[in-house]
Amino acid sequence: VLSSHRMNDLAALSQRLAIFDKGRVIREGLTGEVFWDFEGLAEAGLEPPLIVRTAARLRELGWPIPVGIVTPDQLEAALRHCVQPAQQAGEIR
Repeated sequence: VLSSHRMNDLAALSQRLAIFDKGRVIREGLTGEVFWDFEGLAEAGLEPPLIVRTAARLRELGWPIPVGIVTPDQLEAALRHCVQPAQQAGEIR
């Protein structure tokens, strides 16, 4: 069990999260599910980790980034997967 308001630490260290408000659980689930629930986090006065916000912005810009990414390693792997076809075609190095 870990208790923190440091979202980046929670993303790196947990597989499941529960958000409490005045002693009541208001949201729980897999880390990726909870951190990608932007509305629910905002209602609790929380922001998702920077990696989640970055991944979400890339999705808005049309990158095929999967929902649920919460760590830098996951984002790096997703980006590598995105650019791999262009690398193989010699379009980027």
